[in-house]
This record gives sequence, C-alpha cells and structure tokens, in this order.
Amino acid sequence: MIRRMIAPLFLVAALVATPVAAQAEIAPEQAKQFISTVAERGINNILAADVPEQERTQRFRDMFIDTFDVDATARFVLGRHSRGADAGELDEFKKLFREYNILIWSQRFGDYKGQSLQVTGTQPDGDKGIFVESQVVDSGGSQPIDIVWRLRESNGQPQVVDIVVEGVSMALTYRSEYDSIVGRSGLSGLNKLLSEKVQQMQAAR
Repeated sequence: MIRRMIAPLFLVAALVATPVAAQAEIAPEQAKQFISTVAERGINNILAADVPEQERTQRFRDMFIDTFDVDATARFVLGRHSRGADAGELDEFKKLFREYNILIWSQRFGDYKGQSLQVTGTQPDGDKGIFVESQVVDSGGSQPIDIVWRLRESNGQPQVVDIVVEGVSMALTYRSEYDSIVGRSGLSGLNKLLSEKVQQMQAAR
C-alpha cells in the first residue's frame, strides 16, 4: 500500500542506512535542492519521457543507484542478521535487494498521472543527517501525501537513507518482513526467495 502511494512519482523503495564513516553535515538548502532535483529527474527523464520501456527502466536504475545508499541499506534491513553473516551471502543479498527494488518499482511506471512533489521544509537528524519534508500533490485534487526523506552524506554527496510515508518508515517495513524469513531460513533462504521474485519479474517483462 505504501509503495503504491509514492510509486507514481519516484518509484523508489524504502531505504534506511546505518551511519557511515566520515559523514558531513548537510545544509538545509542543499538537502532541499537535492530532493527537488531527484523529483525533477524522476518526472522529466523517466515518468514523462517518451522513450521505450527498456530505456525508461535503465534510466530509473541509474537514478536509483545514484540516489540511494544500497549497501548501507542492506545492512540495516538485515539488522542483527548482518553481523557474522557469510560475506558471499551478504554480497548476494545486496545485489538481489537492489535488483528487486528496481524491478518492483519500475512496474509502477503506468501509475503516474501527473503528480508533483513540493518540498515544504527540513528538520535536523542528529548531528550529521537531515529530514526533508515534502508532499506529493495530485493534479486531480486528491489529499496530498506527506513524505519525509531522511538524508545522510555518503561518498561526498547527500543520499536518501529512509522514506517515511504518512508516518510509516518503509525501511523498517522491509526489516520486519525479512527478519522473520531469515529467522526461519537463514540469509540463504532470503536470497533464494528474492532471487525467485527477481526472476519472475524479469520473465514477465
């Protein structure tokens, strides 16, 4: 339900990161401009672009990789299960998690009906992070959807580390889902499940 609410605009999954080394504080104006640029890129280059579906998906893939800290997200989503995990299985999870999100969001391209995003403000997130407050506005006059973007600096630029939609953290939702799976079947079991889902989505394209 939450994914469907914001998929028409950004087609991005819920992502939360643990703090990374050497993070710097992000200025409020820099943070607001970053989110505005992501919105503009998502709409103009992907959703509203007159390009073949394969090209649209590739553009989204590029934006997803540029905008989100997938490695840190994967560690957060796994939580306690990432500690002591087999390095090969952990790397495989990161790859599958990224591909799963790219494919599942790209399935929503057709849901875009002219929505836009308005940045409304910022709030500090500890010493190093910042929250960017925004609303998705529907051209048809529906009630705006409140979205808060949590940003941290990584690799010298701001990156999204969580999306909170109407008070619900999407990354925590992933974490809750995956915790029970890993608890029952281990990380290898989660990887198998994600691999099957990725293959199914690829076959359906």
